[in-house]
Amino acid sequence: MAYLTQEEKLATRKLWEEIFPEDSEGFNDFYYTEKIKSNRIMVRREGNQMVAMLHLNPYRVMVKNQIWRCDYIVGVGTVVSQRHKGHMRALLKDMLADMYQEGRQFCFLMPADPAIYRPFDFTYIFDKPHLKLKAGTDIEKVPYDLVKGSEHHPVQEIADWMNMWLHDHYEVYAFRDHEYIEMFLKELGSEQGELNLLYNADRLVGIECLWGVNEREQRAFLCEKAYCEEESPATPAIMARIVNLPNFIKVIRLKKGCGKMEFTVRLVVEDRLCEGNQGYWRWHLTPTGSTLEKIEDGTADGNQEYEIRMTIQELTSWLFGYHIPEGAEWTEWIQPLRGVFLDEIV
Repeated sequence: MAYLTQEEKLATRKLWEEIFPEDSEGFNDFYYTEKIKSNRIMVRREGNQMVAMLHLNPYRVMVKNQIWRCDYIVGVGTVVSQRHKGHMRALLKDMLADMYQEGRQFCFLMPADPAIYRPFDFTYIFDKPHLKLKAGTDIEKVPYDLVKGSEHHPVQEIADWMNMWLHDHYEVYAFRDHEYIEMFLKELGSEQGELNLLYNADRLVGIECLWGVNEREQRAFLCEKAYCEEESPATPAIMARIVNLPNFIKVIRLKKGCGKMEFTVRLVVEDRLCEGNQGYWRWHLTPTGSTLEKIEDGTADGNQEYEIRMTIQELTSWLFGYHIPEGAEWTEWIQPLRGVFLDEIV
C-alpha cells in the first residue's frame, strides 16, 4: 500500500473537516501542522477525489518494560456520498496486511462506534477512569505555562513523573519522553487547555489537564490514590487488535507461583484478516516469556491434553487482561498483561 506524501497529506484536511465537523479550527491547525509530520495516511479515491482515509499515528508504547512501536489509528472516515461501498473495509485490510509484514505487535483506536471495528476483530482493552481530586485534601494547583514552560518544572521532569506514575500502576502505556510532552502541550493549547501541577507540600503528587474551547472537560488526570477519588465509573475507551501474534506473544509468561517452569498447549487461532496468525500452534510458555511454533499439519499432536481455540479478538481481550476466559483451569497458569492505560486522543 502506498502512503501519501507530505504534500498529499495536507490535501486531506478538507476531507477531515467534512468528516469531523465537531473539531475546532485550532485543533485542526495543530493536527495538520504537527501530527502529520510523522504519521502515515492511507486513502481511497474515486477518480481524483479522496473519499475515505485513515491515519496511522506512531507511538512508543511501553509493554512489560519493553518499548514497542505501535500505530494509533485515527481520522477513520468516508464522505457521506461514498459510505457503504467497501472503502473502509479495503483500507483496514490493507493496513493490517502492512502492519503484519512490518511485525507490529498490535494497533489501537478510540472508536466513535465500536460496531464498526468488531468485524475487523478489534475489542476493548482499556476503560477510561473518571477521577477527581478528593474533597478536603491539601493540594496546591500550580499552573504550567503551555507556551513558555517553566524553569522550575522542565518538560523532561513532567515526562519522568508521568512515566514513574504509569509504571507503578500499569504494564501497557504510551511512553512519555520530551517529544511526547512537547506535542501534548501543543495539543492542549489547540483547545485553549491548561495543565496544573498538583502539589502536597513540596511534593508533586499529580497532574491535571483541562481543555475545550466551548465546553471545558478533563483531558488527562494522573494522581496518587491518596488524593483522588472516582467521580463516575470507568467507561470503555480504547479498542485494540493483535496484529503479529508470534511477536506479541513473547511478553506473555507463566504466573509466578503456578508451580510450573514450562508448559506447552495447542493454540488454535481463527484470524480471517491476518492469515499468518491463522491455524494451529504449539504455545511454549516459561516464567520469562513464550513462543509460538506453527503446526503445519493441524491433526498433529500439539499436546492434546491442553488445547484452546480462540478468535484473534478473544485472544486480544484475554492477553491484554481485559477479559479472562472461563473454563479450562490451566488458563489460570498464564499471566496476561496487567493494566492498560492509553488516554491519547490523536
